[in-house]
Amino acid sequence: MDRPWSTPEVVVATAGTGWGGVWSLLVTAERATAALTDRVPFAAGLELVWFGDELRTWAYQVAAVHPSQVRASEAVDLGPVRDSDVAVARHTLADLLDALVARADELLLDDVGPGDRSLLVALTCHLFTARVHLTGALA
Repeated sequence: MDRPWSTPEVVVATAGTGWGGVWSLLVTAERATAALTDRVPFAAGLELVWFGDELRTWAYQVAAVHPSQVRASEAVDLGPVRDSDVAVARHTLADLLDALVARADELLLDDVGPGDRSLLVALTCHLFTARVHLTGALA
């Protein structure tokens, strides 16, 4: 599914809830990171490549633990980033990370087992740190 960069709220709303929603947003954020990598300076691009790999790893972990919920989910491709839209793309990616942290927090409120709790806590910490690094802001 393709969506424009300027509508992260639509992407978040259609991602769904639960583990499927977490997986959908992880893969969407990974694709967005890859698209953004093509439009930033080399050093920043290397950091984004690393971050994209981390997102992919988290998505694989979620899919391995909750395959039936992930199987019914769909990720979004926001398409390429124009040179004039790098700031919008960074903001959109930050919004996706915010939504991921919120989805993980929602799952933590459920009665999840220790393995899921550990995965969610580690994922949330990673996403929050990445968002701060991406935007340079705590909020």
